[in-house]
Amino acid sequence: MREPSSMFTSPYLWTTCQAGAEATLKTELARVRPDLRFGYSRPGFVTFKQADGGSIDWQAPLESVFARAWGLSLGKSLDWEAWLPALLAESRPWAIQVWRRRDQLPASRPPESEPDAEVEEWRARLVSEFQARGIAAESSRGGRAQDGQPVFSAILVQPGEVWFGVHRHGPSRIAVEGAEYPWPDHTVPSRAYVKCREAFSWARAPLKPGQVAMEWGSSPGGACVALLEQGLHVIGVDPGEMDPQVEFEAMKRRLKFRFLRKLAGSLQPHELNAENEGQVHWLLSDMNIDPTKTLQLTAKWLPELKSRGLLGVGLTLKFTDPVFAEHIPEILAQVRKDWGMKRVFAKQLSQHRQEIFLYAGI
Repeated sequence: MREPSSMFTSPYLWTTCQAGAEATLKTELARVRPDLRFGYSRPGFVTFKQADGGSIDWQAPLESVFARAWGLSLGKSLDWEAWLPALLAESRPWAIQVWRRRDQLPASRPPESEPDAEVEEWRARLVSEFQARGIAAESSRGGRAQDGQPVFSAILVQPGEVWFGVHRHGPSRIAVEGAEYPWPDHTVPSRAYVKCREAFSWARAPLKPGQVAMEWGSSPGGACVALLEQGLHVIGVDPGEMDPQVEFEAMKRRLKFRFLRKLAGSLQPHELNAENEGQVHWLLSDMNIDPTKTLQLTAKWLPELKSRGLLGVGLTLKFTDPVFAEHIPEILAQVRKDWGMKRVFAKQLSQHRQEIFLYAGI
């Protein structure tokens, strides 16, 4: 088997982020990657350049909460002669991913739209170009890359402007093109359904049928439905109302769903004892409160939950003050130190607005 290619050379790194998070991303990379200099920016798309003129490592991960997708930038022209040796050197088929830059925050419901004709045209064109040159490639709309697979990206940044790049898919990345987790084909109670699916997929959390998950801030029930669909029993905690679909999903799948209509801060340990002998394997929180309070309440509950078999915690931390982003590294360091979890990281995902997802697992 041929070794993976290291022949791609470019001093430029492309990244995608949430619209409005460009300045936060630039500040973050100035801290974690002082070797990079800002290059070019549009809402949701930012490039950087290696300061010393060297090449970006196209296979390396990127330590960033706010860069959702990234790779070595090949610029805005299809220079096949320059790229061909590196493209042919790969033993695995290339995953071709094409998407349009998203310049707005996610909507509460999926937009009603037809497939993007220009995106589909570029996808077909690239597949044809690869095949004509004998390069193994595979592409499907919304397709997922596999661990270790090389990925060729085409990002439609604005009319008449397409950027190309390469990266190798791995555990720190989101597999779908553009790192944009898709909405389901069926109706769900809220955007929290997609947030939950996307977050635990990215974190590679070992959710298994029969486990028990508790969600704080569960109304109207999007995340609860997502968990029930994966075979988990669910405890929802919220002072608001739940969508009837949650109870229906539980009954259909013969799973337990119990709703405790109250604030998470007033929850008592004995109220959890009805579910599977009191076990709680996963704690989720999507409360619309100050992130510091979410972290404090979680820390308070950890000893109790660990005695009940806790495997991991997934917190949506909401913030309106941009200064919060500057404190994320120290928050993660404190969680690693105090919570006794081995896997601790955070990411701003495609369904987030002014929020990030923090995962801590054993």
